[in-house]
Amino acid sequence: MRAIAQFGALVAALALTAPAGAGFGLQSCADLDHGWAVSGTAVYSTDNGGGSWRPIFYGGNQIYRVERTSASAGTVVSGNSHTTAFWTRDGGKHWYRTSDEIGNAVGHGGLLFSSSGSVLLQERPWPPRGIVRCHGTWWGTAFGPATSSKTPRNVCSGPAPSGVRSQKVYTLAKDTQIASDTLTPVPAGIAAVGVDGSPRARPLEVLMFRNGRGLETPLPSAGPPDAGFSGLRLEAAWPSLTVQADAAGAHVTWRSADGGATWTVVTG
Repeated sequence: MRAIAQFGALVAALALTAPAGAGFGLQSCADLDHGWAVSGTAVYSTDNGGGSWRPIFYGGNQIYRVERTSASAGTVVSGNSHTTAFWTRDGGKHWYRTSDEIGNAVGHGGLLFSSSGSVLLQERPWPPRGIVRCHGTWWGTAFGPATSSKTPRNVCSGPAPSGVRSQKVYTLAKDTQIASDTLTPVPAGIAAVGVDGSPRARPLEVLMFRNGRGLETPLPSAGPPDAGFSGLRLEAAWPSLTVQADAAGAHVTWRSADGGATWTVVTG
């Protein structure tokens, strides 16, 4: 899938084409044209590869996460004293509250995934379907009226059932946990790193869940046996995949050139 393979190109464009003074931070791209980026307490959207930007969501004191899964759908997690998740399916024209589980899920297109321990969950259907009504007042921000009357009132103040349900789709082998912050979209599915259940969080394998089927591929051993691992991350430029982590003062990198079927340690 070309869009997923070239996410990095639009991420770079976001930094280069940010509105003056915007200071973009968090970013999420659905493809080369459609991206979201955060500046302060606002989420900005581009639908032309960074050529122009417009604010679509005003949050609380901080916006913690954005996930744009397509041209029209995605989630935002924002908060004041506590975090609250929101979703849209019309490009940010309307926002509704949802569960933190869905707000923290990762996906692309009609596929959205989260994890709990050793279990991979799929949020279905995504995006939500059917008629959704706002059982409350339309606000200009996530947590109250906007200070400016010109701000669009596009955030529903009341709870709204999203119709999305978490379904267990795969379970890793015993004593292996999914590192939730490594969930990464790949064509027709999701990838994630499996770590041991100890505080060392040693990377053991990579799970590829595609087209409804899971494949666990072991990572070659790297680093001292008793080392603790930190900074774990998984990056995809399909079919190339990279896993990186720090262990005992050294940086370790695993790479796959065949969509996760085989892995080699390239640095250590």
